[in-house]
Amino acid sequence: MSKDDVSDRVTPIQNSSHPLSVSKALHLLKSVQDKNLSCTPPVNPKPGEIYLFEARDMQKKDDWKCDRIKWLCNGVHHLPRSRPSVIKTYFSTNNGKFRKYAFRPVRAIQPYRILVHYLGDKSGLLNSPHGNRRKKRGRPHMRTCPSTLRTIEEQSKNNKPHTIYRKLIVEPCQNTQIPVTHPRNTEQCRNTVKNFKAKNKIHNDELYAVYEITSALESFTWGFSLAPKVRIVFGLKLLGDELCGVIEEVKDGSLYLSYDTTFNIGDFYMSVLLFKHTAFKDPCPIIPLGFLVHQTKNGVRT
Repeated sequence: MSKDDVSDRVTPIQNSSHPLSVSKALHLLKSVQDKNLSCTPPVNPKPGEIYLFEARDMQKKDDWKCDRIKWLCNGVHHLPRSRPSVIKTYFSTNNGKFRKYAFRPVRAIQPYRILVHYLGDKSGLLNSPHGNRRKKRGRPHMRTCPSTLRTIEEQSKNNKPHTIYRKLIVEPCQNTQIPVTHPRNTEQCRNTVKNFKAKNKIHNDELYAVYEITSALESFTWGFSLAPKVRIVFGLKLLGDELCGVIEEVKDGSLYLSYDTTFNIGDFYMSVLLFKHTAFKDPCPIIPLGFLVHQTKNGVRT
């Protein structure tokens, strides 16, 4: 491992060669002042160092894990067992000599905080290459911050991988943080986008399941289409007949209808068509006539 540039490193809040007690960890989580907090992962931490990581953006709540060391997770415990106040996660390196303990309160603190304590012997520790690497096996693997990967995924909707890479590498940060806070290369951006799209792809099984549901609920589903956009129209036909009756009764009066995109369900929107049932005395009840599930904000457009 290369020698750290002290001016660029995140400063530990304390040093201790002994494991932290639950009460001590909880005290540090709640009492440390803002000036001693870390918003970026520590770089090549040393045994005994204690860092308090704070993520004001929840997208960065797991960035503390990217400290350039390959860890094995050895379990999670809620402590103390009788009335847990802290969640403690145990990590160790492959040789078991260097260990990391992460503490976070059972009752979440806002903004999100996690206390990290390093213990053991770091001598002889070597960073190994990524398990899938076939070429340049001598290059150690450095995990990229999860927040950086999420940013790549978000920008993939409107940008190509090489454009995303160029945008992200110009973002300012400390020199020692570049290997973990910035994408490694265009290929990493391309692979991240590819995996993201594959994960969110609508598979044949899902489409067939929707088709089966619409077939089974034929009287409830009024329309189902996949192209050019996914659209599902459904509702109770009984209410449609009721609306026809209301229309007959108010030939010379007014009938109030309302259409609004109300719900956002993941990658889809839910719009509802409402009508005021004038057969009742004021206040007339508002009845949901039908629903439309669609992909775009304005469901009536293609």
